[in-house]
Amino acid sequence: MITFMDGGMLFELNKVYSDYGEYAVENNKQLIIDLYQSYIDVGCKYITTCNYCFKPTKVNQWEKYVKKSIDIVQPFRRKCKVFGCVPPYYDSYSNNNNITDEFIMYYVGLIKLLKGNIDIYLVETATSFIEVEQICRIIRDIDNETPIIVSIYPNENNSKYIKEYYELPIYGLFMNCVSFDTMKDYYNKFFKPVVNNKLLFGFYCNYINDKAYALSQDVTKLQSFKILPKKENNYEDFFKDLPFNDVIIGGCCGYGVEEMRSLVNEFKNKGLVSDEPLK
Repeated sequence: MITFMDGGMLFELNKVYSDYGEYAVENNKQLIIDLYQSYIDVGCKYITTCNYCFKPTKVNQWEKYVKKSIDIVQPFRRKCKVFGCVPPYYDSYSNNNNITDEFIMYYVGLIKLLKGNIDIYLVETATSFIEVEQICRIIRDIDNETPIIVSIYPNENNSKYIKEYYELPIYGLFMNCVSFDTMKDYYNKFFKPVVNNKLLFGFYCNYINDKAYALSQDVTKLQSFKILPKKENNYEDFFKDLPFNDVIIGGCCGYGVEEMRSLVNEFKNKGLVSDEPLK
């Protein structure tokens, strides 16, 4: 059955402040608290620490902002599961395969801040297996208990390594920033031949055609996931045929509270949503 995680926090924050979330974390915590509560009210059972852009390549004093984002989310751990955001060190969607001392120092510092304060590590928008392998090694050196989920961007680089991703010491393998059609096609082509149901499966849907958004932000190519395809082999069949007990769906680019509300209602109406309490 399907459960839901939150949508894009930065997407919502940027409706009020045009930064990476620093101002809200420091000066308007209530805005973030209200957004988390809105996602939970919509039906999301997982929320994510809002530190995706708090890293030395984007923000000065990134540790301070990470700590504040972790503090804000703590009271919600009584209501839902909290993903600890482990973002890409380099620019999103870029392929670097570059492990530097600075790269390692950042993740060591981040994992030490997250340890004990989150329920699951979420390695987001991964484009390089080499980098993810190193990140997982760092996490396990510091924290050998908290589960890890890796969410990959479906690029050509990752296509070669799906089998290797499934061999990592992780709890789930997701897809990031995809439309339904891209997710389905990529799953059938690259996941399905090697998939096993021991790992949790999920994905983040976006509001804009994924590759166009990532590469050029071409807003003329809007593609809303909530306008789900009505094909002969439609999304109901796809989800019912997946070899997983549970699937998690969240939102990213352009996907906020109202978009998640629409999405949750769509799947509830089809009887695909799990009402079971989280374990």
